[in-house]
This record gives sequence, C-alpha cells and structure tokens, in this order.
Amino acid sequence: MSTSQTSAAGLELVRAESQHVGEMGRICYEAFKDLNDRHHFPLDFPSAALARQVLGMMVSRSDFYSVVALLGVQAHRCAAPAEVTAAASARTPPPGRRRRERGT
Repeated sequence: MSTSQTSAAGLELVRAESQHVGEMGRICYEAFKDLNDRHHFPLDFPSAALARQVLGMMVSRSDFYSVVALLGVQAHRCAAPAEVTAAASARTPPPGRRRRERGT
C-alpha cells in the first residue's frame, strides 16, 4: 500500500510528521482565528505557538492518524480521520487497523 497519494494538480497527501508541525500550527491558528473573528467567537488558540504544540502532540501519537497535503515542500493542512476541528479529534486508529478490529 502506498504511503502517499498525489493528485493531478500535484497535491500530495502524506502522513504528518514532526517536520510538518510548524506550518500546520500556523495554518490551523490563522484559519480558526479568521473564522472566530468573523463570528465574534473567542479564539480556540491564543497563538500559533499553542496550535503548534497541540498539533505536535497529535502528530507524535501512534493512535492519531494525521495527514498533511503537500504542494511542493509546504504543508497545507492536517486532518485526523474525522477532520481536525479545533485541533482535536477522536482517538481513531489508522484505516487498515480499524477494518481488522471490526473484522471487515
């Protein structure tokens, strides 16, 4: 099974690694900050540094399956199996392991 997938547009999906965390944290902070500011909600993350910390913890855990989309060498997005919302997701094993546990 391939560890990455590349789209026709050159976008590559790979498992997130520690080297991706810096850009992932910045993107997560800016995306949620813009959304929260627009709707006058309190910030989920007071800084990009905190978003990096949280995402770094998620990426380092084997029970989270995080994916980044790469275009060239820049990480564009992180998503856990059910999408990262406010940088948190359910503890979900990788897709292959889920199928084996369910017996499918």
